[in-house]
Amino acid sequence: MKTFSILLVMLLCFFTLAFAQDSLSTKVESVPKVFTITPKGVATLSASRWMKFSDCKGFDACCNILDKKSLQYKSGEPKFSPVSGLFLELPIEPSYRHNRNILITWTIRIEGQDAGVISPRGTLCSSWVGTVTETFKGGLVYSQAFVDLGSGYKAKGEPSVMTIPDGGSAVSVTPAPSHDPTHSGSYLLKSSEIEGGFPPVVKIWIYWKNDTSMIVTSKDTYRSLIVTMLPTN
Repeated sequence: MKTFSILLVMLLCFFTLAFAQDSLSTKVESVPKVFTITPKGVATLSASRWMKFSDCKGFDACCNILDKKSLQYKSGEPKFSPVSGLFLELPIEPSYRHNRNILITWTIRIEGQDAGVISPRGTLCSSWVGTVTETFKGGLVYSQAFVDLGSGYKAKGEPSVMTIPDGGSAVSVTPAPSHDPTHSGSYLLKSSEIEGGFPPVVKIWIYWKNDTSMIVTSKDTYRSLIVTMLPTN
C-alpha cells in the first residue's frame, strides 16, 4: 500500500508538471511578438512638380514656357520608392505560418521645404532677362506598406495620405519656413488570406511618394516601423 501511494503521488506530480508546462507553453505562444525599427539618417524625396511661376516680366517666349511648366510634373507622375531604413525581414517559424496575423504600423514625421528658386536662364529657357515669382506649392505625400512574400514587393492596402502645406514665394534664393506634420499608417497581413500560409521569411518595407513642388525629408530617428505578430485565436 505504501509503495502504491508513492507511485500515485509521483504520477500525480508528473501530470501536474506536464499540465503546467503545456499551460505555460500555450501562454507563451499566445503572447504577441513585437519588432520595432527606428532608422538613423535622413530620408529625402525630391520635388516631383515645378514650382508655380507667376508675375513673369521678361522675354515673352520664356514667360510662355514658364506658364506651361507651372506646377506640372518635372519628369512624369511620381512613383512609390522605399523609405530609407523602414525595412524588416521577419522570420516565420513553421508552426506560425498558418495561425498568425502580422500587424504593420508606421509613423513618419515629415518636413516640407522649398526646393530652391531657380533662374530660368539655362534651365528652362535658352536666354532670359527679367523677373518671375516662384511659389512652392504643397500637396499630397503618400506612404504605403509593401510586402515581399517570395515573389517581389507588392503594395498592400490603400496608401495613407497627408497634406504638405504651401511653402514660400520668392524672386530670389530665400529659404522658407519648414512644415512638419506627422504621418502614420497601418495594414493587417493575414495568414488565412495567403495560399499556403506565410513563407519562411516575410519582407516588409514602407514606401512613399511625393506629389508636391517641395522637397520632403524625414530626419534622423523621425520615423519608425512596428511589426507585431499576433495569434489568430
